Amino acid sequence: MTNPVFDCFQSCLANISSGQELVLFNNESYDLGCIGQCSSAHTQSYADTSPKYTLIIQIISVVLITFGLFGKVFNCIIFLRKPLRGTSTGLLLLLKTIFDTLPLLCTFIFDTKFFLKDEQMNSSRITCLLARSSDIFVSWSIGFVVLCCLTRVITIVHSTRLPQCTRLHVFLLIILMMICGACYNWHVFYYKSLQKHKDQDFTYCNVIFGRQIGYFSFNGFEPTADLLYNAPIVNFVVSSLIPFTIVAITNIIIIKRVLKSPTTRLSKVDLHRNGAISSSSSSSKSSSQKRFSRSDPNRSSLRHIITKKDVSYETTITLTTSCVFLTTNSIASIYVYVKTSRRAPRNIIHDGAKLTEDVKTSNVYLILRMLTLLDTVLEFYIYFLTGKKFRKEFFHVIGEILQHSPLRKYFKFKRTSASTNNTLPIIKENKQNKNVNSNGNILKNNTIINSKFKTSIITCNGKQEMLDRIESTV
Repeated sequence: MTNPVFDCFQSCLANISSGQELVLFNNESYDLGCIGQCSSAHTQSYADTSPKYTLIIQIISVVLITFGLFGKVFNCIIFLRKPLRGTSTGLLLLLKTIFDTLPLLCTFIFDTKFFLKDEQMNSSRITCLLARSSDIFVSWSIGFVVLCCLTRVITIVHSTRLPQCTRLHVFLLIILMMICGACYNWHVFYYKSLQKHKDQDFTYCNVIFGRQIGYFSFNGFEPTADLLYNAPIVNFVVSSLIPFTIVAITNIIIIKRVLKSPTTRLSKVDLHRNGAISSSSSSSKSSSQKRFSRSDPNRSSLRHIITKKDVSYETTITLTTSCVFLTTNSIASIYVYVKTSRRAPRNIIHDGAKLTEDVKTSNVYLILRMLTLLDTVLEFYIYFLTGKKFRKEFFHVIGEILQHSPLRKYFKFKRTSASTNNTLPIIKENKQNKNVNSNGNILKNNTIINSKFKTSIITCNGKQEMLDRIESTV
């Protein structure tokens, strides 16, 4: 299949006539007026095909955003419930899910052209900054996943060289990671010479993709040449290679130390989970009670209720989230790295094909960025298929939502049966507690009565003995 731009330029080479303005390129003469006509024709053809790419991106974005938001909402609800509630793993996964949603909204608002066009995005630096800010949120999401794996490994591996992570340590790590993520994405605040790189269809604001510093023109993707390093290679190493290595190592350690370890180790992890307690594994029950006495009784009771299944459940969620998230998020950066590292030599005849290829690269990159929403959907279904506790919590959340919705009339029988099944053991426990308390009170009263009766008998016996002694002496 021939390229119409290439054929047009070839016709400019064939229709050379004297008296016309010529341009010399590669030892061949071209008609400058014919080249201008071919360029304008290519511009019009791109203007006709550009809405097709936009329509495809809009359709894909609506579908993926719908499923992505569904999975993210339920994941946030599950992370806020027991046994992940109040743990560093639940906190980090919750923040990761929230900062996954923000790039989703940025993509939906700025990249799909539903609400803002290129001219509106290019009108102010604040709008341009918001349009570019999705890269910061993606970096923070990767950082939260890496921190989740690292804190989980530090919690599991009991070593003198690795201190137990407290809540203060986790908070400081989160702040440090967010600062590093903002510094790494410095190009978000980079706003160079907007009028110089502005033309009819492409603007400088929305063309920086995948941290590949550059802009689009009618000659294709043009790098700004202001960097002292190779941006695609640095992006590939920082966004894909390093997180993959860290997560792979931590996951291997987690699998080896927890999933294949005896139950005694899980009980130790139970006591040391998520930086709540920082004591040695040989502590006695009295010392553990002293540590729990500093907190309120409700939290201490919740910590005592934590079982080995909860620890394995938390570990399974950490492994699943880290593997799926980094796999789906690395596809876009790898794609851009491959496409930008293999560039054909620039040629005026191939500029049309080069521009078309760069436009396709940009659109495919946006689609791959939106495909990262599938990580939440995959995580949700993996949790649902493999975790009995997750299914139980999910159905419980659905029941609570239906209970406060207009559909409660249609689900009244199921809801009442479920509620009665849930309330029966609670009522039984309350009755048992009342019986135990009443029995305890009865026993206390009996002991008090018996002690008083015994003391009265003893006093009576003492008085009788004193009277007998007096009578005997008299």
